[in-house]
Amino acid sequence: MKTIKPFDMLKEDKVDKTHPVHTRKAVRGLIIKQGTCLFLQTVDGDLILPGGGIEGDEPHDQTLRRETVEETGLEARIETFLGRLKKRNPDIYRSDQTYEEISYYYLAQLTGKQGVISLEAYEQDLKMKPVWMSLEAAINHNERLLKTQSHPTEWLKRDLYAMKQIKTQLTT
Repeated sequence: MKTIKPFDMLKEDKVDKTHPVHTRKAVRGLIIKQGTCLFLQTVDGDLILPGGGIEGDEPHDQTLRRETVEETGLEARIETFLGRLKKRNPDIYRSDQTYEEISYYYLAQLTGKQGVISLEAYEQDLKMKPVWMSLEAAINHNERLLKTQSHPTEWLKRDLYAMKQIKTQLTT
């Protein structure tokens, strides 16, 4: 396997540096099978990478395995660290705080084991469903959404940015 230089980026959107920071850590995976990648598509069309929040001191590989089963019914294991994206925004729930999300991105492989999809309530509301497509097609799709949606979601912006970083890593 080729050597990948992980990305490490900080993106800040109009944060008040005097506010306390509430941090959430997450693990996300790029799962490739026969030249296509596994994404979650929302009712609005957003394509995001499978993954989610780390619970307590949970290891990254366990988080990714748990989240991919919950969201797609498929189990994955971590192969290669791709990078970290730290994003800070004003907290939409607490105006006196900054929300920081640190996402760790990995190249992952399916294990062949299957589980039962078990979406959280908000994921059910978003009608999240697993879809397979090329990384390039997903980037193009999300770029179109970013231009046409009046209020694009933070996860659309986050994962689009990460997808572009990952594409650069995999093609250079």
